[in-house]
Amino acid sequence: KAWGGIAGLQYSLPVVWTEACKRGFTLSDLSRLMSTRVAEFLGISNHKGKIAKGYDADLIVWHPEKEFTVTTGNIHHKHKITPYLDQRLKGVVERTYVGGECVFNHGKFESLNKGRILTRTKYD
Repeated sequence: KAWGGIAGLQYSLPVVWTEACKRGFTLSDLSRLMSTRVAEFLGISNHKGKIAKGYDADLIVWHPEKEFTVTTGNIHHKHKITPYLDQRLKGVVERTYVGGECVFNHGKFESLNKGRILTRTKYD
């Protein structure tokens, strides 16, 4: 009965990328802003935010030029609402890896509940 997540979180990467492209940002800028800088802000940059030995293998395979329209049919969270409904977005996540394990593959979930709650002290 609990609310099923944050409406729109699924689309954060394509929403940011769509708008970033309009403003002249590069893929390197996007990676820095949505990976490295987020990990630094959250205080977990010693294991998250970049691809390097000793870092968690949380990765995506992503097609930055591919576009899609947000519909209720492609919403993966519990409640089929989002502020991005019917918007055309740029950038399609094709695969997601959590800890090196593929959990999402071309629109289908391979496994669930592989993530974990992160706190600053967990990595200190």
